[in-house]
Amino acid sequence: MSGWQSSLHTALEIADATTRASGLGNYTPGVCNTVLSCIIFLWCMAALAARGHAIEGACDRWPYGAYLATDPYIPQSKRAEMLRIVEEVERERCKMMLPIVPGQSPFEAIRQTDEQGEFWTARQLMPLLEYTRWEDFDGAIDRAREDCERSGREVSEHFEVFRRSPKNLAKGGRPLKDYRLSRYACHLIVMASRTSGDVAAQARTYFSDMVDAAEDAALAEWQERAIRSYLAKGYSLEWAQLRIKDILKRNELTHEWQVRGIKDDEYAMLTDQLHMGTFGLSITEHKALKGFAITRRGKKLVYRDPLPPAMTAAELALNTFASIAAREIHVARDSQGYQEISRDVDQAAEIAADARRKLEAATGHPVASARNMVKAPDGGLLALLPDPDHLDEGDE
Repeated sequence: MSGWQSSLHTALEIADATTRASGLGNYTPGVCNTVLSCIIFLWCMAALAARGHAIEGACDRWPYGAYLATDPYIPQSKRAEMLRIVEEVERERCKMMLPIVPGQSPFEAIRQTDEQGEFWTARQLMPLLEYTRWEDFDGAIDRAREDCERSGREVSEHFEVFRRSPKNLAKGGRPLKDYRLSRYACHLIVMASRTSGDVAAQARTYFSDMVDAAEDAALAEWQERAIRSYLAKGYSLEWAQLRIKDILKRNELTHEWQVRGIKDDEYAMLTDQLHMGTFGLSITEHKALKGFAITRRGKKLVYRDPLPPAMTAAELALNTFASIAAREIHVARDSQGYQEISRDVDQAAEIAADARRKLEAATGHPVASARNMVKAPDGGLLALLPDPDHLDEGDE
């Protein structure tokens, strides 16, 4: 079977599936004409794509949605279902338009190169991530840009805005907004998008291959510097490694909160909720237990400095476990918004609290400790130095 025949066969399968799914075969000739026009349109586009023709604006929204909404032959009760099916046909059409090579990733097929290196465009990436509306996809890009800024990288180096001239510029029409995206930008967009299932897995794998290698090197360097810093402050290597893992898992958790709709003023509430459920006391009460210094913030007296640097190794391990549990539940349930995230946090806290109670039963003392590791660290470089009261003992 030749390329255009294969594409035609695919197009006919799509049209046949939509006809059977919506019961269009039982409708009037006017409805059948609509289906027939969809088949002809899909066939023409698929045949051109199979022959390697570039089709300008191929994945822009096509007019059948508006046509179905106003066609007098179509019963009002069926229009919503038919519009949904048209959206599915449109996604398949966009996929067929891409120059897919057997065995090649569709994301590799849209990769472009120039004198500045490799890049992808947002308009081509959008249908592959199963978005049909630019406004929705642009929202995912905005979230990815925020993540890029938080990472300390230059946003403009990874998300370069440009405008595409419309096909009918002579007849009017506004240029279309688009982005030139780096591999790192695409990676962030995939993480910030609502795409799920096999498509998301393929996208994460493809865009993470090279990004992960660079990030792993940067992360290893950061971890090494962080460990040296903690050792110099008197912490042990074990404690430093636990603290680094706690930082990383906390960042992963807050990233999930960010992409799942948590607002800035809700982070502190969820953090204290998770801490209270895990340790049986609030962050403020935990700081009081460790004897934190009090300072004035406006008219309020508050405990100064963050809590994690003062935690013991057992407290850090439990804190990390709670963050991991919460994130895993968010992802498994695909939770969205404060109410669902808060529900997950309560469940994760209970799981962590159960582990805490079992450890306390085995050791005979509470995990939440009065020991302040900032004031009384557990080793590090200082532990390697001789006792200052016996510096000269044993010397020859």
